[in-house]
Amino acid sequence: MKQPPQAPQAIVQNKETQAYYIQQGIPAELPEERTGRVVGIFSIICGVISLLFYPIIFGPIGIVLGVMSKKRGSRKLGVTGIVLSAIFMSLGIFLGLLLYDGAETGGMVLFGLL
Repeated sequence: MKQPPQAPQAIVQNKETQAYYIQQGIPAELPEERTGRVVGIFSIICGVISLLFYPIIFGPIGIVLGVMSKKRGSRKLGVTGIVLSAIFMSLGIFLGLLLYDGAETGGMVLFGLL
């Protein structure tokens, strides 16, 4: 008598390469890559926030998160987060200095128009 074929496993771990494979043999995402991507997205978000709010705080946080993302395997998002955080932090500091004229007027000044 023929025995019915056994159902293939959904996810198989290869002990040698530490990779996970699904039925068709395509490598599945490792949890480390997913966390690298999430950290990279937070890096970009902190960089954008640093353009308008507290660039001295959010800029370095975005750069550190970008480095962490790059180390966790998400190279493109990590580099993007580092570059955007550095650029937006610099622009945020420049805009802050440009908009604030503290001693003379005691408030906000935009190009001398306000």
